[in-house]
Amino acid sequence: MRILYDTSGVHVLDRFGYFRSAAVGEFAPVAIGGQPPGRLSVAMVVDQVGDLMVEVFDWESDRLIEAHRTPRLIRACDPECFRLLLSVHGGTRMRQDDHVVSFQPGDIALYDTSRPFDTRHVPSTSTPKRVVMVTFPRTLVSAQAGRLDRYVGTVFPRCI
Repeated sequence: MRILYDTSGVHVLDRFGYFRSAAVGEFAPVAIGGQPPGRLSVAMVVDQVGDLMVEVFDWESDRLIEAHRTPRLIRACDPECFRLLLSVHGGTRMRQDDHVVSFQPGDIALYDTSRPFDTRHVPSTSTPKRVVMVTFPRTLVSAQAGRLDRYVGTVFPRCI
């Protein structure tokens, strides 16, 4: 695994700007918005496992942080992938197409990197937040991609 970005070594006043610049370098780049928080700690660790990209994203903030996957960013860099998102420590709301999801710990959802989405990372109270993402090429499920579309932007039902 390699560290894509980590604000722990960045001066407190420069962390938000550093994070905004670093997020454009993600596998499926996003634009970061919102007001600069007073307290911010973010880190992303990534690893390539065969065709899968595994990303672990941790954050703690005293203000709302927004991430947008815009049509312009998609045109500039479209990995043409699906992404499974596991909320380990909640605190995220995502919108893709007409679906809006507020994640609870243990929730799993499916997203499409080729479509715009908006993410809202809600302020942390006491626990750092964590999301694990597994991104895989659409070609791995090309015959079934149409069947997956109905699940894009939704939380998978829990079996337990």
